[in-house]
Amino acid sequence: MNKIEFNELVREFGEEIYSFEKFLKDCYITEVSYITLFNSFLKEINILTLENQLIKDSLEKLASGIEIEEVRKFVIEQKQQLTRTIASLVERDNYYKRVYDNTSPYFPNGNKELEDLYHDYCINHHPAVRAIITKPEEEIYNNLKRLYSENEYDAFVKYLEEKKSLFDNREIPQDKYNDVSLHYYRLRKNMVGQRNNMMNQLPYKKKEVFKDEMSIASEEAELRIQIKKLKELNDALHKDLERNTDLIIKL
Repeated sequence: MNKIEFNELVREFGEEIYSFEKFLKDCYITEVSYITLFNSFLKEINILTLENQLIKDSLEKLASGIEIEEVRKFVIEQKQQLTRTIASLVERDNYYKRVYDNTSPYFPNGNKELEDLYHDYCINHHPAVRAIITKPEEEIYNNLKRLYSENEYDAFVKYLEEKKSLFDNREIPQDKYNDVSLHYYRLRKNMVGQRNNMMNQLPYKKKEVFKDEMSIASEEAELRIQIKKLKELNDALHKDLERNTDLIIKL
């Protein structure tokens, strides 16, 4: 493989990397948008689900003959742990809200200048494309990817300007062409597999929710139905708990 052919290979792979990174950003923004837009419903579903499971676990322990005081201790410990879990989810939701505010509902095309900058970065400096990078370059990539994913254009430009002197602009040596080509081949296979898997999972599958206002209304209706069923189960579990113990389980 001569230099011209290798440089063409590098550019083609850089385009593939950018396309894949854009796909990952799309998945992330889908998750951010879904959780932010339907936050009140999802929060209620989450709390009801956790509470119902705790009541079920407590009833099962009582049914198996475990003493009430042991079950009471279990409930206290679990509530403390679940309180921390809920608090971390609230923190995540607040962070997602800030990310969401950088986007245009519901699926923005993104900032063209930011896309152009990240495209250029992927072609010339992305770790997967360079194949051999320094530790500072790896750290730069992680920060740039985060800023890109969250549409932080101003912060991206500032950070890129501050760190661009750390990029290794040397050409890949000719004796490394075959190794780098094999590296590209393996990464390409991994990217294809990962993309296919993610397209059949959440959050990507929720992308259709944002197709139009009718789809959003339909999703909201589905969440309301889910909450109704969880509340009915919650009422039944509390009644069962009252019949068997004086425990009060409420998150």
